[in-house]
Amino acid sequence: MKYSYTKSRVSKYIIVLIFICINFLYSDENVPYQSKVIAGIKGGLNYANFTGDDADVYNPESIKGMTLGGFLDFSLNKYLSVQIEANYLEKGSEGFEDFYESYESESYWHPGYYFKEKVIFSYKLKYIELPILIKYHTMEFYKISPNLYCGLSAAVNIEAKMNVQDGGISEFLDVVEEEQEINDLIRDVEYNAIFGLGFNYVINKFKIFLDLRYNIGLVEIYEENESDFKNSAFTTIVGFGYILNPVKRSSSRIPKRGYK
Repeated sequence: MKYSYTKSRVSKYIIVLIFICINFLYSDENVPYQSKVIAGIKGGLNYANFTGDDADVYNPESIKGMTLGGFLDFSLNKYLSVQIEANYLEKGSEGFEDFYESYESESYWHPGYYFKEKVIFSYKLKYIELPILIKYHTMEFYKISPNLYCGLSAAVNIEAKMNVQDGGISEFLDVVEEEQEINDLIRDVEYNAIFGLGFNYVINKFKIFLDLRYNIGLVEIYEENESDFKNSAFTTIVGFGYILNPVKRSSSRIPKRGYK
C-alpha cells in the first residue's frame, strides 16, 4: 500500500514535468527561435547519506562516491532547456550502533562486568541513473552563464553491499569484518528528485561547466523492509560539452545564455 502511494506521487511529478516541457515548447514566444543541442560528458564526487524517519537510529554519516555520465541538452526557448542524462552513481551511508553485553557473577570474567561493543555498518550502493532536468538559464555575467534546474530520475540498482565491522571497543573483543551482498534486499528501481545550480563557460562551440546538485530519494531503499531509509546525495560535477548545431541569434530578441 505504501509503495503504491509512492508510485502515484512519482507519477504526478512526472506528469507535471511533461506538462511544463510541452507548455514552453509550443508557446508563441518560441516560434522564431531556433533550438540547439549540446552533447557532453561529466564526472564528479558524491557525498551520499541516508535520510528518512528511521535514519537517526542508525546514526548515519556521509560517504564519498563517484559519478560519471553523459548528457544531451535541448534548448526550448531563450530561457529554458531540457537535459537528458545517463549516469553511473555511487550512493550509500555509514553508521553505527552500540551494544552492551553483561556477564553474571559466575562468569570467569569479573563479577558484574559488562562489555561495550560498537558495530559499524557501511552500505555501498551502485546505480545507473536516468534523469530528465528542466534548466532555467539566466543572463551572462563576465562570460559565465548561471542556470538553475530541477527534475526527476529513475535509478536502477546494479550492486549492493553491506560491510559489517564489530568489536574493537573492548580489549577482550577482536575486530571482525564481514562484507555481504544485499541485492535481494534493495529495491531494483528507485525514483529521485534533483535540484541544482550550474555555471557554464563557453568558448566557441565548446562548453565547460560546474554543477552543484542535491539528489533526494522519493522511495525507500529496501524492497519489503518497513524501515524508512532513503538515499540522498550532494554532488559536485565538472563537465565538457560540444554545441552540435550553433545558431546565431539576435541579441535584441534573445539574451545571452553563454553561447556564441
